Amino acid sequence: KLLKKTKNNQSEVLASEFIFEHIFKSFLSLIFVSAITLTLASLVFGDLGGALVITLILIVLIFLIFGTKLALIGISVFLLISLPLTFTNKVQERINLMLEPMYATVSDFARVIGFIKASGENGFGIGKVAWCSNEGICLPLQVLSDYVPTLLVGSIGFKNSIFIFIIYVILFLFIAIKSIYFFLLPSQKYKLIGIFIFYLSTAYLIQTLITFFGNWRIIPLTGLSIPFMSIGLSSNIFPCFMVGIF
Repeated sequence: KLLKKTKNNQSEVLASEFIFEHIFKSFLSLIFVSAITLTLASLVFGDLGGALVITLILIVLIFLIFGTKLALIGISVFLLISLPLTFTNKVQERINLMLEPMYATVSDFARVIGFIKASGENGFGIGKVAWCSNEGICLPLQVLSDYVPTLLVGSIGFKNSIFIFIIYVILFLFIAIKSIYFFLLPSQKYKLIGIFIFYLSTAYLIQTLITFFGNWRIIPLTGLSIPFMSIGLSSNIFPCFMVGIF
């Protein structure tokens, strides 16, 4: 037991209750700030993909710091926050795109599906990708960013694209686990850089899973790119930066 000071006197409390009170305050602060950030990112700025990645990273963070019980509470709060988002036009469009790609208001994915069907089981082959059909229907520019997994299927076939997906998952998972090991070492030398690399690699792992599953129509598309492959500096420089530091 501990003596807890109040304004007028001292009261005796259980140590576990005292510790839980302080931990719960930090937990509520994290949930509050996260809720505001995610609401701004999704509703104001319209970045649903980024908000989803941040949410999943926060769930990992809460599990690591606060344990299972508080993590389940945090997940419940995030689910309640996300419910209104399912009724927004952008989310509804993404859901319709997954369920009925040929009839959705966004026509890009319909062209992408036509590209996959035309590529055959083994794909067109490297350097032989048919960017436009004989009817003059061309692939959207997003095929170099959001639709890179689909481009892989059309280039090298579905089986080979699954192999690349597994390599990506193993790479980022290995870096994440190894960086946690560095963080847990008694030496202070690698603690800060270890946790920094852990969250970067976790973000890229989540990003890879979401984008590949979205292109395979397992979940709705989110508009996220693929590290090392998608066009743009952020898809290439920062993953290389993370691996280089590791």
